[in-house]
Amino acid sequence: MADSYSFGAWLRRRRRALDLTQDALALRVGCSKDLIVRIEGDARRPSRQVAELLAAHLQLAPEERGDFIRAARAELAADRLPPPTQSVPRPALVAARSVPAAPIGNLPAELSSFVGREREAAELGALLRAGGARLVTLTGPGGTGKTRLALRVAAALRPAYPDGVWFVDLAPISDPLLLAPAIAQALGLHELSDQPAHIQLASGLRTKQLLLLLDNFEQVAEAAPVVAELLRAAPGVRALVTSRAPLRLSGEHEFAVAPLALPQFGTTIPTQWSIEELSRYDAVRLFIERAGAIRPTLIITSQNAPAIAEICVRLDGLPLAIELAAARMRLFSPDELLARLQQSMLRNLIGGARDLPARQQTIQATIGWSYWLLSPPQQRLLARLGVFVGGWTLEAAEAVCSEEGLDIAEGLYALVEHSLVRVAEVRGAPRYAMLETIRAFAWEQARLMQLEDATHQRLTRYLVALMERMNGNQHVEEWDERAIDERGNCAVAFRWCLAASDDRGDSVELGLRLAKALRIYWFVLAPREGITQLTQLLSHPQSQQFPLLRARLLSSLGSIYHTQAHYELALEALERSRAIFEALGHRTWLSEVYRHLGEIFLTQQAADQAQIWFERSLTIAEELQQHWDLAWTHYDFARLAAGAGDWQKVQIHYAASCAAGGDRAFVSRNLAVQAMIAGQYELATNLLTAALREAVDQGETILIYREMVLNAIKQQRFSEARIQLQIALQCLLAYSWPEQETMRMRLSDLLLYTAVIARTERLFERAVAVLSYLSAHLPPPSARPFLLRSVIQPLADEALSASREALGDAAFDAAWAAGRALTLEQAVAEALALTAVPARPGAASR
Repeated sequence: MADSYSFGAWLRRRRRALDLTQDALALRVGCSKDLIVRIEGDARRPSRQVAELLAAHLQLAPEERGDFIRAARAELAADRLPPPTQSVPRPALVAARSVPAAPIGNLPAELSSFVGREREAAELGALLRAGGARLVTLTGPGGTGKTRLALRVAAALRPAYPDGVWFVDLAPISDPLLLAPAIAQALGLHELSDQPAHIQLASGLRTKQLLLLLDNFEQVAEAAPVVAELLRAAPGVRALVTSRAPLRLSGEHEFAVAPLALPQFGTTIPTQWSIEELSRYDAVRLFIERAGAIRPTLIITSQNAPAIAEICVRLDGLPLAIELAAARMRLFSPDELLARLQQSMLRNLIGGARDLPARQQTIQATIGWSYWLLSPPQQRLLARLGVFVGGWTLEAAEAVCSEEGLDIAEGLYALVEHSLVRVAEVRGAPRYAMLETIRAFAWEQARLMQLEDATHQRLTRYLVALMERMNGNQHVEEWDERAIDERGNCAVAFRWCLAASDDRGDSVELGLRLAKALRIYWFVLAPREGITQLTQLLSHPQSQQFPLLRARLLSSLGSIYHTQAHYELALEALERSRAIFEALGHRTWLSEVYRHLGEIFLTQQAADQAQIWFERSLTIAEELQQHWDLAWTHYDFARLAAGAGDWQKVQIHYAASCAAGGDRAFVSRNLAVQAMIAGQYELATNLLTAALREAVDQGETILIYREMVLNAIKQQRFSEARIQLQIALQCLLAYSWPEQETMRMRLSDLLLYTAVIARTERLFERAVAVLSYLSAHLPPPSARPFLLRSVIQPLADEALSASREALGDAAFDAAWAAGRALTLEQAVAEALALTAVPARPGAASR
């Protein structure tokens, strides 16, 4: 009669026959030790999935596994199974008790293609080959592709390690004491004595030459000394580790795995984008490849390519996020998916492959894997930091995220170590940021903790104080740079100010104050952004409670509309501002409003009306001794005189403007443009030379050199123009211009001058290519105010027509197509190459 066993008793005897501990069996199956204990005690039945895994790891013959699974699920009595030790080959048990010769390894096979990372793979391979690093740790946030990269590198290194390359998945365990048993199990080594597992493992590896790939080490971070001990005991062993935080061991080489390469678009993504150009970027290639596998009928066109590019940019090039997004292409077009990601990123990054671990089937689970390793104060800090868009400084974090008992600097250090926060040096100081997917997760936690409103309010108050303080900064360039850094955070603050509900209008007042502090930045560098924010704030009903602030901002709005050539809207905003100031009897700012009104009429060539407003402005400025307004109004009178050709009056008002403390560089440069338009080139040269002496910031210097190029071109001094163009381009490249709308306009001008010079030197293909790039990607000359447009546009038209005539239609069309395919960097390189080319013999140059 066969022995009678319960299923739990059968499992316990089988495990012991195989010389496995409960910990070891749990590790193989990928479950907790507690589950094995409860199954063996008949307190719980395994799920079908766990039963299948148990069958796979208990050395059952194939014909025995079906009955085992049925017995596990109580569909068959356990005593119908063979005795627990009957089918265990005794030689296998003997082999298990000795150290076997190591096979080539156990790397899992790749189930999908590997995209990009060629440079990283080469660098890692070089690090780990003989004579290289003993311990290399790949760090980075969840979903960045550390494991795939490590597996690819490890597979390539197999020939370099006679005793194999071994993969150890640490994701199923969290007890540091299980690290050594997990490594031993992967290598096929079993306990031979009562000594601790790590000592036996070190002894077994002492003479081996192999590579260990330890994956997800953050799960057992406290076991890092075990790795150090193994490497000391076994000189031929090297370790390649993936972890969301470094191990902090001597001799460790940390290799930060960045997201995949992305297109760089500045503030906007071009509506026309070459598919070939787009596919150069690893992030886009990955999306296209994975989306094509999900939806074979998907065709990438010039119409949907920009949406695909923006999806990848919005996902920060994070491989897992891109794969999850690509999986949604089964249901949506690229444009529809982009719209959904803009509404809610986390809810749309789901549906990973079923054979992936649960933590990789949604982006939320992936980030949560790191989040739950943090202490509660660190979790709250991360949640609050989710309010920042575009990064933050330590000062900002302390102002917005502080709480009792939390050292913000130490908290940031921990978050950086866990790869949840990135830090970079910006102009000599650290600035922190999060990937957008992590930021979305963090802010979701803030919502769950009910921290949203208080954190938004702290952020807004901090920005108001910062921008008001910076507004008094005499270093204009530093102010511009800081305003650019905080533009994303300011947008967040404005949205909160408009959405927050409080009877006193405190939030709206904060928004108005922030807008007042930013008005110069908007006017100079981001006019369209300024129009959007100002119109929304001024439309809010509670803004009526702050008439003086409204009047100031209406004046600013009118000035910005003027720069964008929206003259009717500018007049309307300024008239509303004037009415409020006059009704309040507040004359301090009326001089500025009157002057702005005169400037609009001057632009529209209504000189008589312009003079009326300038005289009113001058009267108030003189009465109140407002030196700044005196300087600006005299400058406007000089412009008025220039338009009339009265250069004697120009000189008088120019001198008065400078005497009142006006911006000499600005006034000199702009009057030089007036002189050029009137054909007064020598005067223009003198004014520009004076402007260059007075320029105090790089932005103004770029403009002065830009006008010098134009002045040289107008005089057909093309060799001189090329030299000035080179200087202007180099100044522009040293400035953070891709993110700035106004700087892109300045680049547009310089590229146009490049085309004009190329045409005069009979470099027609280059001229056409640059003009084509301009037409597709940068603001056209027609976007300029009238005075400058009247000079620039004819130059472009003449260069284009002359080039077509010289090349013929076929060559012209080929050059035009080549220009549209240029990147921003290539277009600038074309311009710089021209400045380095000596003028051709016989070209129109002297």
